[in-house]
Amino acid sequence: MKTGDALEMISLPVTCPICGTRSMTDFAVLVVATALNSWHPMWLFADCHPGSSWRASAPEILKLREFVGHAWLIDHDPGTTGIAKGATLPDLKVGRLPPMA
Repeated sequence: MKTGDALEMISLPVTCPICGTRSMTDFAVLVVATALNSWHPMWLFADCHPGSSWRASAPEILKLREFVGHAWLIDHDPGTTGIAKGATLPDLKVGRLPPMA
């Protein structure tokens, strides 16, 4: 994770749908946290094709969630519509959340 003057960034693995090149690409932490915690759409891009972007598919979102890990998701939960505390990654994969305490 990189910290800049105003915007915290995280490097994520992406696979370009045009050429299949795999690379690490920097994204704003706030964008990633919102998308992965709240299942919001996330646009991905790769440096091999500047100007091209694509909407992350459900499998891509799951892979990114696994990459950052459950602890990161909780630590970076924007709060308003994020995942319930105490959910486990297998619960999230099948859309189940633990009961609210």
